[in-house]
Amino acid sequence: MTETRLAAATVLALVWALGCSAPPEQPGFDVLEQSIPQLQEAMESGVVTSRRISEQYLARIAAFDRQGPRLNSIIAINESALDEAEALDRERAESGARGQLHG
Repeated sequence: MTETRLAAATVLALVWALGCSAPPEQPGFDVLEQSIPQLQEAMESGVVTSRRISEQYLARIAAFDRQGPRLNSIIAINESALDEAEALDRERAESGARGQLHG
């Protein structure tokens, strides 16, 4: 295999691997490739919570930045992320979303 083909195969394998993520909340829901409006709609309808979205992102960081290909692209992770996500879920339940980035 030429160096160019090997490089292309490596890139394709990495792109495929980065497309994998944590198990979805419900069949068919995965945070990957969701737009902000799609995430907001899913949270509003109860398909997913802010906490579950945060768990999926943290799982991706662990899988690809800390293990796997070890991208080392994340400098810091908010240790309170899941607690803050739960607080945002409670706020949404009590008074609705603040805006498009709520959660």
